[in-house]
Amino acid sequence: PELSGTRAQELLLNVKLERESGHQTACLFLTHASQYAALSSQPESVLHPEELKYFHSLSALKRKKDYLLGRYAAKRALLSLSLTASAAEIHIRSGVFQQPVVIGLGCEELSACITHSGNFAAAIAFPTGHPIGIDIEWHDNAVLETLKQHVDTHELPPAELCASEAERYI
Repeated sequence: PELSGTRAQELLLNVKLERESGHQTACLFLTHASQYAALSSQPESVLHPEELKYFHSLSALKRKKDYLLGRYAAKRALLSLSLTASAAEIHIRSGVFQQPVVIGLGCEELSACITHSGNFAAAIAFPTGHPIGIDIEWHDNAVLETLKQHVDTHELPPAELCASEAERYI
C-alpha cells in the first residue's frame, strides 16, 4: 500500500491491485471516534438525504457513531477514487445481505466495505470487479494465546517492525 495522505486521527491509504488484465486502485480510510463530535454537528455534509433521515431515527449513541463514522470512512475512500464532488452526493444503502451498495454519479463502478469496532471505523473502496472485504476487531492481550493458535506466522508483520509480540497479532 502507498500512503497518500493523513490527518490527525485519520489514515488514507491507496492500495494497488494487480491483476492479469492490469492495475487498479482501492482506497482504505481509517478514522477515530474523536471525529464524531465535529461530524455530528454537520451530518448533512457527509450523509445523503436518505442516510440523514435514517441517522436521525437512531436513538442509541453507539449506533449513531458507528453509522456516521462508517459512512464517513466509506465516502472519504470513495471520493479518492471518483470524481464525485461531495460526500453527501453519494448514497450508501443496505443491500439484501446488509452489505453497502454505493449509488452516486462517478461511483457507478465502485463498491465499499465498512467496519467499526471500539473507537475506530474503517472502509475500503474498490472497483466492483475486484471485491475486497475488511474487518477490524477490538482485542486485548487476553486473546493473544488464541490468536497465536489460529494465525500463521507468514500472515504477521516482521517482529522487528512491532513494539511487542502482542502488537504482531493485534
